[in-house]
Amino acid sequence: PATSAPVQLPDGSKIVFVLGAPGAGKGTQCARIVEQYGWKHLSTGDLLRAEVAAGTELGQAAAGIMEAGGFVPTAMILDLLVGAMVASGATRFLVDGFPRKLDQLQEFEAKIRPADLVMVFTLPEEAAVERLVRRGETSGRADDNEDTIRQRMAVFVAESQPVIDALKETGRVAEIDAQAGPDDVFARVQHVIGALEGTEESADAEPAAEADAREMATEEPATEPTAEDAATGEEQAPAAEEGEAPEDAPATSAPV
Repeated sequence: PATSAPVQLPDGSKIVFVLGAPGAGKGTQCARIVEQYGWKHLSTGDLLRAEVAAGTELGQAAAGIMEAGGFVPTAMILDLLVGAMVASGATRFLVDGFPRKLDQLQEFEAKIRPADLVMVFTLPEEAAVERLVRRGETSGRADDNEDTIRQRMAVFVAESQPVIDALKETGRVAEIDAQAGPDDVFARVQHVIGALEGTEESADAEPAAEADAREMATEEPATEPTAEDAATGEEQAPAAEEGEAPEDAPATSAPV
């Protein structure tokens, strides 16, 4: 259970939560952090999809819950996340798109420990809508339309903003403006990681030209789906977690 004795990670381990609204580019920045620093990237949505696809006992249980229109319990998600953290043998963890609700934050801290840092990628709603609508023009994704995007933003504000507000009280939140191009955003990420590690690293790369930055800011990485996908139902594979409706369920029918 999620309330059992805290899990012991290797000495000196660092845990970083990565949060942000839809379209903020969390996946892009996580990929660059992994490439440059070799950190372990963990998306609960990816982990859950892998369990379902592999047909494990946990995956079968999760699939059954989702097929019945329910939500995968936080305790089950945490067991999956903790197992992946321990099995990796890593000491630097990027926990992407989690926790999305206050109870998930509380249970994570009880089962593991508080995160060392929370990176929050901020993006005004209108900028997010414009970015994702432009992506939808070429992605072909049915959920890259303005109405659906605004619904996803509303869910983020209602569920995840209270988590961010609670974490701000700890003084461990670094807000990063995601409106700039990916290179400029990553320069800020490098500074934040440097402060965490005590190295105060500066960006290695020159920021892209303004025109290139604007173009790059609309691009999505060609990577596996992230927890943001799981939280918003962007992928066709089942990835519902506690507090989210399955793909085929109407948004208004989701249990609280």
